[in-house]
Amino acid sequence: MNYLEINKAILDGRDVDQAVVEKDDQFYKYLFNNKVAYYYSKYLSKNPNKKERWIIEKGEEINAQYVKTLSFLKEICDKNDISFLLYKTHKYIPEVVDGDIDIFVKKEDFHKFLRVIEGEGFKAVEDEPWKGKCVKKGYLIIEPHVSISWRNNVVLSPEYIWENPIGLDVDGIEVQNCSSAIELYGIVGELFFSPDYLDLLTIKKIAIFSIFELKELGDFGNLIKLAYARMNLNKHSGLKKKAPFFNSTFFVFFKLIGRVKFSEVIEICFKNIFWKYRYLIINKLPFTHDWKNYYFN
Repeated sequence: MNYLEINKAILDGRDVDQAVVEKDDQFYKYLFNNKVAYYYSKYLSKNPNKKERWIIEKGEEINAQYVKTLSFLKEICDKNDISFLLYKTHKYIPEVVDGDIDIFVKKEDFHKFLRVIEGEGFKAVEDEPWKGKCVKKGYLIIEPHVSISWRNNVVLSPEYIWENPIGLDVDGIEVQNCSSAIELYGIVGELFFSPDYLDLLTIKKIAIFSIFELKELGDFGNLIKLAYARMNLNKHSGLKKKAPFFNSTFFVFFKLIGRVKFSEVIEICFKNIFWKYRYLIINKLPFTHDWKNYYFN
């Protein structure tokens, strides 16, 4: 498979050169692994074939569930005087159909939100401290957060999250989204905490933001992390390889020193090696979107 042509096409926002890329099952699985199958099929493919039309259809089914879930969220939160902000859900580029909606709620409303949504027939649990998971058939999974945290370490205060929200109109639904700085913080944080790889979608999202947008957070360390991600974007030799681009094991090791116990650092490094070579050898990733399994099962 010509990874260079596929990677460059996705990052350039164009169709692949079909003279050098065969559109077989491996091609579509590669797009799914990089979370760009819907984006490619709907926006880049000049003449969508049967498989691409299927991908578009399934993706739009999930997008319709997104609008239905968001409308429900807006209604019950207005009714119960609960404020929420969208997080990691409003996309700056249209390539993702997801199986969940992440939101921020205020700490004083967190348990009230879980009780209210449970009363609407959802199974609502606090699966991590101050982070919930709400599930009901016919709706996307709703995940309320109070702050941004990874591995139970809070990395951004709830107070800052609620500064400078952005008003959005999503299919006629008036909602609030957290600021672009918070969105960027989430993108970079996910990249460097879990699952330790750069897929084409993440690289494309990072390219949209200015490296200086994190300055207001006063966190030099995250600026360095963002610079590392952008380096991967501009590293053309890397584009020849199979993406996602996994971080080196040594990088994973050193970035976690001081955050967790030494034994946990070793465990994380071991898992990173396992994930990386499992992907390289048998094409399996540690985290995937559930909706793609409709196609391969």
